Amino acid sequence: MHTPTRRRLAIAGAYADLVVCCLHIGASFYEHVVINTAWTYNPLVIESEQSGVDRSLFWVPIQVCAALSLTVALFAGWYDRTARRWLLFAALSYVAACLWMFVCWVPVRAVVEKRSELLLAELQSARIWLMASVLSTVLVLVSTWTLYHAALRLESPAAGGSRRKLRPLGVAFR
Repeated sequence: MHTPTRRRLAIAGAYADLVVCCLHIGASFYEHVVINTAWTYNPLVIESEQSGVDRSLFWVPIQVCAALSLTVALFAGWYDRTARRWLLFAALSYVAACLWMFVCWVPVRAVVEKRSELLLAELQSARIWLMASVLSTVLVLVSTWTLYHAALRLESPAAGGSRRKLRPLGVAFR
């Protein structure tokens, strides 16, 4: 059933998840450039017991917010077939990113963050993990792109929105 309230809720959920995904991308970039390059040389940087960075304080709330806002957008935007496809693709790519990080991150983190000195083999596997973890950021980028298209679709006049069509630039100045 399509109601204006449900449409507004779908738009709000899509844009909220879009903001969360943008935060996720920015934080991933910061983590890859600053934190991950530092801790391969000094593992104390990420040991939270030794006054290092506790990544879970940021990533857990981001994951919860992303899941909630994507669920709201998907539930409320289900009435629009095109937006539903975009939202489903966004959800699948975000779940794939989360699964990829869980498969890659948890085993290495369990070994690396508990020890102040790494063996050479552990250090090499950690560096391979760092390269592989970039894939989750790419999947979140895909999710962000599809969320943007879903939000545009939900706001379009065909979906019940009031967005006006823009005139071409040449027509505007005649």
